[in-house]
Amino acid sequence: MSTVLRAAEPEDANVICEIFRLSILDLCADYYTVDQLLAWAKSFEPNAIRYAIGNGQAKFFIVEVDKRVAGFSVFYDGMVRALYVHPLFAGKGLGAALLNAAEAEARKQGVKKLLVAASNNSQPFYKKQGFKVIADAEYPLAGNLTMHCYTMEKEI
Repeated sequence: MSTVLRAAEPEDANVICEIFRLSILDLCADYYTVDQLLAWAKSFEPNAIRYAIGNGQAKFFIVEVDKRVAGFSVFYDGMVRALYVHPLFAGKGLGAALLNAAEAEARKQGVKKLLVAASNNSQPFYKKQGFKVIADAEYPLAGNLTMHCYTMEKEI
């Protein structure tokens, strides 16, 4: 298995959105209602992702396995804003590699405490990576829905 970690390009927007959707619908299904999952899965749109990658304010990272995009992470404004792995590649260490890339970017920008809003299913992953829960939170979704998450932080 050949793994490559790289910066995302605007051309990656469609596959980023597809991984986002598949990861939510598959890996989060036991933790949220169908309505929450569907609202959450629709919240990434390719044109918005292309713009965000292109303007360079947020740092998007891609992990490829055998030249296939298998996951991505996003760091912006002191937070890991997203970290998703295609369900076929879950549990293979790719999430940790993507998190390491986001942490390296945070250090480069002088961040001392890295934050993440962790979903119910991802909270154990972040805890294993050294994050601590600092608050319970409700993340807003479309249609006046919310989803429970954990605000977590890690000193880096």
